Amino acid sequence: MFDRARFPILSRGALAACILAATACGSDGALGPGGHVIVSKTDAYSIVVLPPLAGDASALASDMNESGVIVGRSFATDGGGRPVQWVAGHATALADPSNSAGGAVSVNAHGTILGTIDSTAVLWINGSIDTVMHNGSPQWINDSTEPPSKINDRGQILFPLWLHETEPHYGFMIYDLPADAWTLVPLPNPPPGIVDFNNKGQAIGVYHVLAIGGGHGPQQDTMEYGGVSLPSSSIGGLHWNPLDLTDSSEVLIGDGGSVLFGTAASSVALNQFFGGPGAARANNNDVVVGTGPDSSLYLWRKSANVTELVNAGKGWKFDDVLKLNDNGAILAHGQNVNTGQSGSVVLTPIG
Repeated sequence: MFDRARFPILSRGALAACILAATACGSDGALGPGGHVIVSKTDAYSIVVLPPLAGDASALASDMNESGVIVGRSFATDGGGRPVQWVAGHATALADPSNSAGGAVSVNAHGTILGTIDSTAVLWINGSIDTVMHNGSPQWINDSTEPPSKINDRGQILFPLWLHETEPHYGFMIYDLPADAWTLVPLPNPPPGIVDFNNKGQAIGVYHVLAIGGGHGPQQDTMEYGGVSLPSSSIGGLHWNPLDLTDSSEVLIGDGGSVLFGTAASSVALNQFFGGPGAARANNNDVVVGTGPDSSLYLWRKSANVTELVNAGKGWKFDDVLKLNDNGAILAHGQNVNTGQSGSVVLTPIG
């Protein structure tokens, strides 16, 4: 059980003083959770604001793979979205024969991209577009109004399920593309979100908890699939939100004030430096990145048990972190308070 008394919260003033002085914040354990008490700057990062397609007004990224390919949506001035990918910071439109509204939501290590065109789930493979649903697809997938969530490196695709006329009413589906096989996983109540889906086929997310007297209440509970075990301090809580899931089944989970990383058997509390406005993310090298109370990015490495301030350049503040890949690149959303420039950005370690 996580003992808050052992890890007192570092005040914003004390944290800022440590950062500005660029010195260690002590070694008595009082100023950092789990013994990682040093605050230092990482090496510099290059930062690129991802541009929209030519003629569009804005863009929003959704995912990035280990090679640095990024996918998302480019928006016209009227708000209509188009699927897009970025390679080395350059935007390219994904094939869309129908010229309908759509977007890309996930990309795996092989470059296969998952998204939607006019509410239909599609794949882009080597530049060609294909629908996910074929004649052999289960009929109940056509009743679900939820878009696909993620494709993993094994070619498995995860769909949230929200049905109203057939059983089961709620849950999620996993489509194994190479095997052309479907798995249906029921849930007792609607899933507001499937947060992550790893290369082992495990998934984490949340679903609604019924309110007293019936109906879907504001509370939610965590969902784990495929043998995932949540950090023990979060078990039984209704306010914990899963944030990320690694291929070694470690879970990053937060409740708005605390962040835990690990499993039921072993976890680390990271609430000191990851209590900012945006989400935190983890990679398969046991590195965690997230926003701090000052909207800067902080990086924690399990191997060194050190929390570092990401050197992103002057003026950059961040409100969301979307991905940390295994090569250390960070996909985030932020704004430069000095220039006013804002949008989805990719930060790449220099050197």
